[in-house]
Amino acid sequence: MYECSFPPEERRSREKQSAILSDSAYYCLAVMSPFAHGKPHDKENPAETGSTPAPVGLFCFWRFPEICYLEHLAVHPDHRSGGIGGKILQAWIKRYGDLAGLTVLEIDPPVTDIALRRKGFYERNGFVFNGGKTGLFMHPSYTKTPRYHPLCLMSLGRPMNEEDRRVFDDVTLRRVLKYDGPPYDGPVQVF
Repeated sequence: MYECSFPPEERRSREKQSAILSDSAYYCLAVMSPFAHGKPHDKENPAETGSTPAPVGLFCFWRFPEICYLEHLAVHPDHRSGGIGGKILQAWIKRYGDLAGLTVLEIDPPVTDIALRRKGFYERNGFVFNGGKTGLFMHPSYTKTPRYHPLCLMSLGRPMNEEDRRVFDDVTLRRVLKYDGPPYDGPVQVF
């Protein structure tokens, strides 16, 4: 699911992902359907559905005292547009939303239809789009090319201020992205 839901520059190699799993601040949760293969039991073809729950979603995040960084949320392609992503996010907010003063995620710049839909999805779930320089993040690529790609920051419940951005940069660059390349220092395009 991880590989089919994110472009190469936004996902780690299997080796790096395995190494990160040992970090106590990192959580990677599988969202399981109560049905085998994500489908209700088929009485006519019981072998097709079986009885083992199947993964329908994936949610990976970092939890630090000062910030929660939501890194990857994915729903299996066969189960998209059915409300599963919103349920995952709302369950996370209910359980973890108050643990840090700041919760941040990244989206692609809202210039394509899919990126605009993602922005709307997160806004419906309580996130605020942070435009301008405060909201632009040049994310180091998890592959060799492109070296960096622009992403926009969204924060839970309120816009980010300069101190929030400093905390985000410090935590993501020091703890999350430390092995993926130096901080970006090139030109910035504001969204």
